[in-house]
Amino acid sequence: MSNYKTYIVDDDLYNAKKDLRLDKTYEICVNELGLQQTKRDQIIAFYIAIISFVIPGILNMNITEIAKSAGFIALIDFLHVVISSRFRLI
Repeated sequence: MSNYKTYIVDDDLYNAKKDLRLDKTYEICVNELGLQQTKRDQIIAFYIAIISFVIPGILNMNITEIAKSAGFIALIDFLHVVISSRFRLI
């Protein structure tokens, strides 16, 4: 006498449920991808707005061209680090 039970699985019902799970998973993934793209676009727009306010201020300063160039490089490096760290955490 064996200790194992035999179960009868309705293949059609199992496959139908499996297809529904895959469809639901696909739908969730597509929605999440859309949210991520929206967040990315908002972050990029925010940093473009910051740059558009800071650059005229740097250009109007009475400093040497080398200092202005260093300011631009520092600003772009800072924004690159912030954007990279935000996407790494997401």
